[in-house]
Order: sequence, then structure tokens, then C-alpha cells
Amino acid sequence: MKQMKFPEEYKTKVDLSRVNWDVMKPWIAKRVTELLGIEDDVLIGYIFGQLEGQKTIDPRKLQINLTGFLEKNTSLFCKELWTLLSSAALSSTGIPQKFLDEKAEELRLRREEDERIQARLRAEQAKRDEENRQANAARRDLEDSVHRLRREDDALLVIDTSP
Repeated sequence: MKQMKFPEEYKTKVDLSRVNWDVMKPWIAKRVTELLGIEDDVLIGYIFGQLEGQKTIDPRKLQINLTGFLEKNTSLFCKELWTLLSSAALSSTGIPQKFLDEKAEELRLRREEDERIQARLRAEQAKRDEENRQANAARRDLEDSVHRLRREDDALLVIDTSP
């Protein structure tokens, strides 16, 4: 282990008891599945077992223990994991800042999309309102024309009936 090179991030001590595992477990499962190309429940469970219930863990040992499973992806996974765990342990929520930032961005994008939809709906409603206004104006013009023609017709009848 002394001959191996490990990332600088591993020098950071992490209090695993401060980590929100309900948030980290899905990330671990998703990331392992991405790296392997298949979902390996046994490996995912093994990783959880290495981390859960521990106050601290040596990330170098974790990397060595996972090398047989993740092979060339082990150092990448462990570095990403350790960075997230470090951030989570420093957070009052136990959630890595990266996750909070991603969620905030997701909510911002969703809010922007909602605003675009609302603007489109308002524009469509304004268009329908204008079409209805024009249709009502045309109907009133038509009704006025019909009334005028009836009055003219009635006036002609009065003229025709005189001796």
C-alpha cells in the first residue's frame, strides 16, 4: 500500500456518521452500474457494507478492496465517492454540496420551463380571447345588419300596403 499512489483527496478525514446514506446509496448504486455496464447488487451491497455503520474508513483500503470488482474504474469511483463523502460530512444535512447544487439547478430549470409554459398558455389564452372578441364583434355586426334589414323590410311593407 505504501508503494501505491493515491489521490490527494484521500488525506481528508471523513466522519461517515455525518453522511446522509439515504442520499448516497442511490448515487453509489447508479455510479457502479454506469461503470460496470450492469447492475451488480452484490458489489453494491458490499460497498454499502464497507461504509455503513463506520465512523471512519481508510479510503486507500476501500480502493484496494474494490479493485477486483471495478478494475480500471476503481480509482475513479473511489476518488469521486471520497470527494462526495467529504462534502457530505461537512454539510449540516449530510448531503454533498454537488448534489444540492444539482438539485437547485434542476429546480431552476423546472421553474424556467414552468414559466415558459405559463407564458405560452397566457399567449394562447390572449389569442383565444382576441378571436372571441372578434367573433362577438362580427356577430353583433351581423345582428345589427339583420335588425336594420328587418326595419327596412317592415318600412317597405308599410309603404306597399298604402292605397
